Amino acid sequence: MPRIKKQKRTSEKIRLPRHFQEDDGNHRFVKLMFSGVLVTLFMLGLAALGYGAWSRIKSEVLHSDNYRFSPDRIFITELPSWVPETLLHDVLTNASLHDRETVLTPGLLNDVASAFSSHPWVEEVCQVRLEYPAMVHVDLKYREAVCFIKLPRIQENRNGSGDGADEPKHYYPVDRKGVYLPTDYFLENADSLDRFIKIDNIMSMPTRAVGHPWGDPAVEQGAAIAAILRDVNHLMKIETIRPERKTDGKTLRIVFQLFTANKTKIIWGERLNEQDDLRKKEKLLELVRSSGSLDHVPGIIDLT
Repeated sequence: MPRIKKQKRTSEKIRLPRHFQEDDGNHRFVKLMFSGVLVTLFMLGLAALGYGAWSRIKSEVLHSDNYRFSPDRIFITELPSWVPETLLHDVLTNASLHDRETVLTPGLLNDVASAFSSHPWVEEVCQVRLEYPAMVHVDLKYREAVCFIKLPRIQENRNGSGDGADEPKHYYPVDRKGVYLPTDYFLENADSLDRFIKIDNIMSMPTRAVGHPWGDPAVEQGAAIAAILRDVNHLMKIETIRPERKTDGKTLRIVFQLFTANKTKIIWGERLNEQDDLRKKEKLLELVRSSGSLDHVPGIIDLT
């Protein structure tokens, strides 16, 4: 029988046309883009569901005790003795804050700050902050009297004569910047007047209401001098600051004289700046250290 030749099997790869060949890099890129789109759509769906849920419960959450605004949840810096205990009540009475429903009401903190800054005893609203649950804390810097403006006395009896005694109602407190302060506390505590330097020879009245500068440079400069001396006045015993106005027809100069309780005269001169004030203060302290008292220094003390 004739032998049948066995044909050898060959494993030859079939080559596809080039446009049918798979590009692995492009394929992976498309898969990644498609996955990213799916994730984005999924997250947007969750956000939409969350927003819808929040819209349904928002009012209930914001009006809960944890977020409801109430004036009795405002807390302020501890009041010093000379500031009336009614400060918080007075501010809330004059401010239109009662229509705020939640502590997240837009502009609430600015409105609270504005309400407190308008009070005459508040020098600065340092900070207003929210604390959970539903508390508003207001950090305040209070004004403090450094001296009193002594205005001319008014005779009380109907005949226009009297004993000439000073009365507390003729003294007006000012702070270190010459801001006119309320008198209520000092009228109720008349003995406290003895602790303060007085500025006399002032003929002006305040140009604005309490809580604003007096409006007279003699008052404002005199108050600055009183503030510089205040912490050492238990040693110096300065009782009066007296401004005198001098002019050459063009320029007004204010020259200050100081007097101790025993009438020792001190020529302070013009108030130039804080550095000059401190230099004069130190000179007075040197005289106290060397003489024991300003009243023991012979003659007039000239600091100019």
